[in-house]
Amino acid sequence: MGRRMPAKVMQGFLLDVPDTPGALHMITSRLAKAAVNIAGIGGMSFDGHAKIGLVTESTLATREVLREVDANVRPVEYLVVAAKDKPGELDRYLTRLSEAGLNIMCLVPIFGTEPRLAFAVDDPVKGREVLRTI
Repeated sequence: MGRRMPAKVMQGFLLDVPDTPGALHMITSRLAKAAVNIAGIGGMSFDGHAKIGLVTESTLATREVLREVDANVRPVEYLVVAAKDKPGELDRYLTRLSEAGLNIMCLVPIFGTEPRLAFAVDDPVKGREVLRTI
């Protein structure tokens, strides 16, 4: 049996921004100008607000950029796991996290050559323990 790998912890952010044309572009443009690499991003908009999950490779530089934008910003820990590209893989993780009573605040795919998922949960310590057993 293979050795189970613990979830990698990455610092990231949850953003609540106005649902206006160009709002996301303004954020990504400023990150690019600050030479911040976006590791993963996801979001949706409804009822006049856009919710964005953001993981970058430079938390400090990202924090500086986000101070300059019209957004409510919440720093969070993302638990990043390797995922297989096959049916049911996401469900496997979601089942274990939900059975453990964890609320998933955000799920973001992480860019790269291997599929990875980043979960922001309401109890990152418990989340790490749960993900270690998958």
